[in-house]
Amino acid sequence: MNANYVFLSYRSLDIEFGLKIVNDLKGKGIRMWMDKLDIRPSDDWVNALSKGVDGCTAMVAVITPDYLKSPYCIRELHRAYRLNRMIFPIILRPINPEDLPFELERTQSLDFSEWKDEKLYQSQLSRLAHAIKSRFGDLIRSTTGILSIPQELASAKDTSEVPVIEINNTHETETVPSLELPHLPLDILEDADTEPIKPKVTSSSISDQTTELDIIGDILTQLIDGDWGKRQEAFRLLRDYALKMKATYPKPLVERLMTSLSHKEWMVRWGVAEVLVCLGAKEAKPALLNLLKDNNQTVRMTAIRAIAILGDKDDADAIIPFIQDKQTMVREAAIQTLGTLRNPKAISALLPILVHREEDACLYAIEALGKIGDVSAYNTLVHLLEIGDEKLRWVCAEALGNLKDVRAIPHLQNCLSDERGPLWEEKRICDVAFIALETIGTPESISIARQWKMNRTKKSSLGT
Repeated sequence: MNANYVFLSYRSLDIEFGLKIVNDLKGKGIRMWMDKLDIRPSDDWVNALSKGVDGCTAMVAVITPDYLKSPYCIRELHRAYRLNRMIFPIILRPINPEDLPFELERTQSLDFSEWKDEKLYQSQLSRLAHAIKSRFGDLIRSTTGILSIPQELASAKDTSEVPVIEINNTHETETVPSLELPHLPLDILEDADTEPIKPKVTSSSISDQTTELDIIGDILTQLIDGDWGKRQEAFRLLRDYALKMKATYPKPLVERLMTSLSHKEWMVRWGVAEVLVCLGAKEAKPALLNLLKDNNQTVRMTAIRAIAILGDKDDADAIIPFIQDKQTMVREAAIQTLGTLRNPKAISALLPILVHREEDACLYAIEALGKIGDVSAYNTLVHLLEIGDEKLRWVCAEALGNLKDVRAIPHLQNCLSDERGPLWEEKRICDVAFIALETIGTPESISIARQWKMNRTKKSSLGT
């Protein structure tokens, strides 16, 4: 269950703008969540932020060069992406397009750089509010009206004492475990002036397959030839159809989609690739493998992630070269996909990543090595567990549990006293070590895990 609110992700130095847009979106009937207003003085700030992202229906991200340099902001963004929350990016100050995180690569943003011009600000605010309401409707409706913003933040003590109502989020797509492949919603802000595509009949009312294919063909034509707004709507119609018809789709549809994978515009190639994944069309795998050579980084990333879902262990050979791709988002997708494919041949390619220590790539590589589960990675993982920071120790403990190597038991036992953890995870290192010991499953590891849990329970009951 998710609460019906939109999370505001922003850099603290932009608090003036953050307070203004939260206030104004609430005034337009949208329930918002902001750390300065929704975290009480007695709350654990880091834990409350994580829960705020976990519980949201969507996120508004205030993008600036400073935001992109903040590991905390990027973690919020990545957590929302992993949980399959729709992200609405707004640009507060100009950024280098090459610095845009992969979570936002295929999104259209709104420009709020002139936000102090009230007329321009209100125009963009209306577009943003329209986009959120069009997607979620009553799900995020605020019942509190305009928020009263304190004059001095230092004296702001719990200014939003409105209870969060938990409801079934019927708009949320199924979260894909661990690798989260692919991020299905097309997170593009809708223009209020865009007319939706309205097929004359719906697929549920069609008995003749030829007629159905004609209608799908019309929608596909809009994806290929339509303007930006028509393409958004066409993608959503195709995606929704694909999710409903998964494994029961008409074969000619896949053939027609595959012919569009060579279209000159990257958005078409990308959109069609994602639709093929939604269909679960394994016969499209050769065409998607060919798409790995695409010049566009978003298309390459999507093709890699598609292979994670539609491919098998033998496809690791095609993915391994992309851990050297010049684009970070492609490299990271390749590393994650190798973990999903679980081919031990990938270990020799993944281990050097741990030496170069590009942080996110290193974390993904450790996770991948754990999923592959080959004990040849044991020594490296134990070494990083001993010397690493809380992020490295967390993922190494998890990976060692997946290896199920009894040699890791004393190292994991030592981790049971480590109560640190990454910002984006609720579980601490000790919690992960406990799970890892249980996963190893020997009498010794289970005994250690149970004794630790018993001691924790005893301390908790004593209030210490």
